[in-house]
Amino acid sequence: MRRLAPLLVWPWLSACAPAPAGAADAQVHDHVHLDTADPPDHAHADDATADAAPEAAADVATDVGADAARSTARDLTLRYAAPAHADRLSEFALVGEGGGLLARAVLRGNAAEEALTLRNALPDGPSRVAWFTDDDGDLAYDAPPTDRAGRLDVPPPPGPHTLTVRQVAPWVDVGAASTEGTLRGRFSEFEVHMGVTFELSLSPEGEDRTVALYRYRSLSGAAEFEFALHGVLLEGRRYVARWFIDLNDNGVYDPRGDHGGELAFDGRARGVTLFHQHHMNRAWVE
Repeated sequence: MRRLAPLLVWPWLSACAPAPAGAADAQVHDHVHLDTADPPDHAHADDATADAAPEAAADVATDVGADAARSTARDLTLRYAAPAHADRLSEFALVGEGGGLLARAVLRGNAAEEALTLRNALPDGPSRVAWFTDDDGDLAYDAPPTDRAGRLDVPPPPGPHTLTVRQVAPWVDVGAASTEGTLRGRFSEFEVHMGVTFELSLSPEGEDRTVALYRYRSLSGAAEFEFALHGVLLEGRRYVARWFIDLNDNGVYDPRGDHGGELAFDGRARGVTLFHQHHMNRAWVE
């Protein structure tokens, strides 16, 4: 049986700070809001490499929307102008001149005007965004006219750049994403958070660069939900996944009112699955 190691969630620590040795596992009720006086909100993690020493990870330490003292010259914000929908899948891939994937963003459900920011994702030269809206509801890409899809050019830095994606014909067949290097998520015990927004971002460890972003605009009330971020992992590279549920509904992670956590793991070309049990406060990868 795979051993679960402690995942320590301390909102006052930086994302790179080491966790105290021998700290005890935490069991926190699901409805407790975090602040600097609260005990850890998440516990238990399993590193992706079975024979490696497991590492503890800190909670997200800063507001994910805070841009103080950092350059935004390579940021790309995608504004999705589409009718609001509770559950429809929409996907956006930032691709470089050579065709390589730079970042992927996935929306499950959307507000009428949705904004997704990919931090430091722009390359040195021009790039483009390939997008599609899953009109037939099969949670996968189908060439138009089954799904709507298109491409938009992105100028090189300096930015920040904002790109507005509108559902306007003519549609373009952007092709299905490769399933190699997929990060899959299986998050369970979220039934009590119906209607709350969930968000997860993925960055290479030690870099403030978004390579993947997933947002579930309004959790359905089901006990479990799953997602897939295709092509975002490279073999052997270390990544950090950070997630939160927006309990105070202000659009960003706020340790005073939201639940959030993070986990570092090794990328695999065959893919990695990130598991999280909310009530049990457990997160691990396989």
